[in-house]
Amino acid sequence: MATLDWSQCSAVESVPGKVSGAWVFKDTRMPVALVFENLEAGATIDEIIRLAKPGDTVLIAGKGHETCQEFEDTVIPFDDRIHARETLETLGWRSDD
Repeated sequence: MATLDWSQCSAVESVPGKVSGAWVFKDTRMPVALVFENLEAGATIDEIIRLAKPGDTVLIAGKGHETCQEFEDTVIPFDDRIHARETLETLGWRSDD
């Protein structure tokens, strides 16, 4: 993976002695590189949610409001929000709504 210059990004920080000075998301110990490694490896929403620890934030970005995936002439129903909720429920989380 090519090295990017994160010095101008206000959402990340590099602090000597914190995760060996690696670029991390501000006020966390989550290395920015880890996000890209997971994306490149094809990690699924389910896998990322299962890796999260109490207090972690999982950001699902991309499709947004779309409720299906289209491949040529085929439309497959898929909603990231429903998929994430189902995974959380299998882990014992319950929604208030």
